Amino acid sequence: MRIAYIGHAYHEKTGSTRFLIDLLEQHATVERWSGEPGTDPKRGWGATFDETRYDAIVVFQLPEAFDLLSGRHPNVVFVPMYDAIFWGGNLQWRRAFNTTKIACFSWALSRNVARHTQTYANFQYLPDPDRCAPVEDFATLRGLLWYRKREISPALVFDLCQGTAFERFVLHDWPDPRAAQILQRVAAAASPASRVLVIENVRPAAGTSLLLAYLDVQMLAAWEGRERTLDEYRALFRGAGLTPLDARAVDRRGLTVMSSRHDNGCRQPADGR
Repeated sequence: MRIAYIGHAYHEKTGSTRFLIDLLEQHATVERWSGEPGTDPKRGWGATFDETRYDAIVVFQLPEAFDLLSGRHPNVVFVPMYDAIFWGGNLQWRRAFNTTKIACFSWALSRNVARHTQTYANFQYLPDPDRCAPVEDFATLRGLLWYRKREISPALVFDLCQGTAFERFVLHDWPDPRAAQILQRVAAAASPASRVLVIENVRPAAGTSLLLAYLDVQMLAAWEGRERTLDEYRALFRGAGLTPLDARAVDRRGLTVMSSRHDNGCRQPADGR
């Protein structure tokens, strides 16, 4: 049995959906395809794709893949993700989904899918703990806050965490006013030796890729956020009392590591050390 697995190019890089590929490979030979959202697969990554070569086709969070399908293949499975298909309070349903089987990892998503089709099922993936390295460090805390609810403000988050020491705390997808509040609180707590790292996509000052344009609109519609240029990030840093240092791109899509320090009146030596 041969399965075509079509997924998001970024997931291919991070390995975040590798669990599903591993499960499929227990039952069949899997050929992997990956593409960028907002691109034409017929002219790019899917130009040589032929659905007749496969007994089953699994599409993970990439609706553009349906442009490669005829709608006549008998065994197509689509795995949508809530934040990619649910915009502005509405499920972005395509007519092409009517001929597929839908696999949902979100109960909220499945309730909306049920309004369009009965050919769906809910799944919950629980990894085998024996395959994971045991957690031995219980003395430190790591935090992650993804801005998904407008009612949750930075002030509320910091008040809840006040006095608690975190080894690291990741904040993601915040609009400018709230991002500035977060950075101000970070700057106030920073020592002269502290460095603040921001790891995000950086939009070019002129023009942009289709991927960043897609993410920019998605973040604006869903969370009031947006993609920013390097100058816009630096303006956020300075407005919060942080001095921008260096910025290093880590991939071709614009993912960049930007560092800054507390603006405590010190000046960086001319030799950069």
